[in-house]
Amino acid sequence: MDMARAGAGGRGGGGRKPGGLTPEEQAEAELRDVMKHPANAICADCSAPKPRFASITLAIFLCNRCYGLHRGVGAHVTRTKCVALDRWSLLEVQRMRRVGNSVAAAYWERLSLLFPSCFCQIFLLMILG
Repeated sequence: MDMARAGAGGRGGGGRKPGGLTPEEQAEAELRDVMKHPANAICADCSAPKPRFASITLAIFLCNRCYGLHRGVGAHVTRTKCVALDRWSLLEVQRMRRVGNSVAAAYWERLSLLFPSCFCQIFLLMILG
């Protein structure tokens, strides 16, 4: 997962820190660590193994198929990134560490129990437009 290759310009940059890692390298190492959590080793939506994408907005990891669905909903609802090819900021990685698939699943499950019909209607509107 060489995120330093992705994109020539843009955010980050910065030189090496005293520890020897650039901010991009540090973010890449932390993201690999976050993905080792068992809940993050499967797609948050369909449980397919080895997700390669993520929703930064929802802080979940996604398989290729579910990534396409999230992209189709629109970046104004769920902003997505490729785990291996896109550049990640430390803040984005820290958000993925704080939330991740298990915390997000518990949140959405609780919400759907509190507002079942409203939740389903909103979800269907988001997906179907």
